[in-house]
Amino acid sequence: MAGMRLVDHGWNQLFCEEQQEFDSIFKQVKNAAYEIIKRKGYTCYEIGLAVTDIVKAILKGQERVLTVSTLIDGLYDINDICLSWPTVVNEKGILKTVKLSLSDMEREQFQNSARVIQEVFEQIKI
Repeated sequence: MAGMRLVDHGWNQLFCEEQQEFDSIFKQVKNAAYEIIKRKGYTCYEIGLAVTDIVKAILKGQERVLTVSTLIDGLYDINDICLSWPTVVNEKGILKTVKLSLSDMEREQFQNSARVIQEVFEQIKI
């Protein structure tokens, strides 16, 4: 659930089999859209379901944690870029971003992803 760690004691403390299992889950999640497209030819229903969740949170005044694109400014030393991130959404829109407890490796990967997106954006800016 929203920001809960999968591994309490650190990735390096897992047994090899556990690391392989988590790697497998990670790859399945990462490639889920490709699998849907391969089987169905499109992913429009999933996009519609995500939009429905966002609209419900807004219309019903719920404070829901949803992964939406939001301005990141000062989170993990990342500034001035919109990224998909767990965010509390309600009738006012984005209430706050969720600060996750990231390992050093996760933080570096997140910062690298932000840097890559910023570099691409700079290349296409007019």
